[in-house]
Amino acid sequence: MLSPEGAIGEELRHARDNAGLSLDEISSRTKIRVRILESIEANDYSMCGGETYARSHVRQMAKVVGLDPDELVGRVNWSTLDSG
Repeated sequence: MLSPEGAIGEELRHARDNAGLSLDEISSRTKIRVRILESIEANDYSMCGGETYARSHVRQMAKVVGLDPDELVGRVNWSTLDSG
């Protein structure tokens, strides 16, 4: 079941939990800082450094936890983000 745009962070966290991965493990695999991963899981993309980085971070997280990165990135309303 797809979650609404605002719940993408929760969906990523749930998939991470189901995969048995910690934020430290995701950080190690993606080279994304833990505090940025925490922010994304809280549906806050402001720490990503802009839309391009936010898209990349969501895509990388989705791949590692077994979700469809294109589907997740496509559901975020990027026009609501600050330019970084």
